Amino acid sequence: MTDYGPIEEAASRWVADLSARGMSAIVTGRLANGLRAEIRSGSSSCRVNLFLSVRRGFSVIYSGGDKSLAEAAAISADGTQDCVEGLSAGMDEAGKGDYFGPLVAAAVCLDPSRAAELRRLGVVDSKLLDDRRIAVLARIVRERAAGFRVEALDPADYNDAFDAERISGRNSLDILASLHGRALGELVRRLGAPARTILDRFCRPERIEPYLPSGVLVEMRTGAESFTPVAAASILARDEYSRRLADLGRALGVNLPAGSSAAADEAGRRLVRRHGEGVLKLCAKVHFRNTGRILTSPAGS
Repeated sequence: MTDYGPIEEAASRWVADLSARGMSAIVTGRLANGLRAEIRSGSSSCRVNLFLSVRRGFSVIYSGGDKSLAEAAAISADGTQDCVEGLSAGMDEAGKGDYFGPLVAAAVCLDPSRAAELRRLGVVDSKLLDDRRIAVLARIVRERAAGFRVEALDPADYNDAFDAERISGRNSLDILASLHGRALGELVRRLGAPARTILDRFCRPERIEPYLPSGVLVEMRTGAESFTPVAAASILARDEYSRRLADLGRALGVNLPAGSSAAADEAGRRLVRRHGEGVLKLCAKVHFRNTGRILTSPAGS
């Protein structure tokens, strides 16, 4: 394959990198300007298309099958997907869909060599990792990143902010946009504007633009965790969320689960029985539907 040209060479390095991380991939065909490939890991498989350009480097684009596997495999072997001259920034959040605990946004700046190093150490989208691994990788990211910033809003402050936003016709996405703007703004203040900044897309660009530092262009993508600085930010955000959630649970004497499922409802009922209805504002995002289910269920259920 290495005799054909740059994209085949990049694909060969990518295949070797996946093998080192316990995944297998084969190139199955050619496109007009790229390659087709299949990826396997255990019983999971997916199809992707591979491209190489000066602007975006080596790109792995989902084409079908297990999307989580494709996202994990989208991290390139040679760093070209992350590599621009200077620093690249990535931004992600945690707690947006979780009833209990804070809302957290994180921004991470990496140079190409540190992006490649963190990728080799296993930095991927935090959704693919358990809490123990996230804690280990978060420490490594904090030690090796050129810069990082984590902004968090604990539930009581979040609920006050939500009430204020609602009066103005805005909602929780505007709160999250402001947290991202604060995190990125602090990095820009300390390090200058990154050469490239990518944010995991959660809203329309015009919604977050008023909160961003002047002169910084932010690319918004779905599945942006394939970009190593975004994956690193997702790890820092989730680690901060998990630690604060655990602290809240210990303080209140009730284990607080992540998410917004029936388990969160049951934990909420235990809290109300123990501390009264007012406790929810101190530990939960009370505009979630969970609150109504908790407060309308029999106290002993």
